[in-house]
Amino acid sequence: MTWLRNAITLLLFIVVSTGVGCNAETRHDAHADQDVVLLGDSNTWLGGDDCTGVKGWGKWFAEEYRPGSIRSYARSGATWTNTVNTVVDTREYSEVLGDNNVIYNQVMRLVEDFEADKVAEPELVIISAGTNDAWFVNRRPRAMESHDADCLPTLDLAGAKPSEVLTMQESVVMCCGLLRQRFP
Repeated sequence: MTWLRNAITLLLFIVVSTGVGCNAETRHDAHADQDVVLLGDSNTWLGGDDCTGVKGWGKWFAEEYRPGSIRSYARSGATWTNTVNTVVDTREYSEVLGDNNVIYNQVMRLVEDFEADKVAEPELVIISAGTNDAWFVNRRPRAMESHDADCLPTLDLAGAKPSEVLTMQESVVMCCGLLRQRFP
């Protein structure tokens, strides 16, 4: 049931953020001053890097939300969870499950592109991933392990190598921490 709760939460976020149900004048260019970045797996990747692919939700989100810019770093096959072989790799392009096709490397590509002035600093980063972690547990055997929720704020993963962060819970903490640090 957790997946259903997450799906409903995402849907509500999109509905509330896009102003669905408001009249067009209220929504017109309401977010033109915001730059948006999408990270994720195939569900997000379908829209393409420029979010224009008609099969991807990113296209419809962009049309309704109307941000100043939108860019997707999502890749089919991506997981939150790293493996013992995961390294920083911002160049590899993969559309299948792999050691370096992880959200961490999408975050690092975003940081690299921002530092090279290829993208604006995002005001909103949406991450939609986790399907592949759940489906391919045999390839991510520690994915569903978890820490006591009380210790999460104390996890210091800032200096950790991605190959040391092997659970989805740790990966979320690490990636979101990096995003908060780079794009406060």
